Amino acid sequence: MKILKIIKYYSHKLLDIISFKPSYSYDQHKLFKKTKRYDIVLAKMPLNYIKLLDIPVDHRIRPFVIYKKRFNKLYVYYVSSKDISYLKPIKLSKNLYLNKKYVLKKKHLIKYIDHLKKADINRL
Repeated sequence: MKILKIIKYYSHKLLDIISFKPSYSYDQHKLFKKTKRYDIVLAKMPLNYIKLLDIPVDHRIRPFVIYKKRFNKLYVYYVSSKDISYLKPIKLSKNLYLNKKYVLKKKHLIKYIDHLKKADINRL
């Protein structure tokens, strides 16, 4: 079953490449243009399809903090998406919430969430 999903996924990707269809939408392009350093965005995890199959569906989309923006890539930390009642709005700490670095492309973006507060930026 897993092999069939992988074959289907990569055959669709090949068709998109052959037809020169961009892998991102116009809204994703606009969102990418307006994002800046220390913005928090909701995005799909930038993993290949085989690795994503091992991750539960409800964990494949998460918030990310942008720490660098270059050309067609956003360099980000992923943050905890758990609802922690004493941390409203989202507060960040390198020890608690910033776990791994990733590279996002336009096709991963879903929506803009917020910009980090100065106190949170100082903690980074």
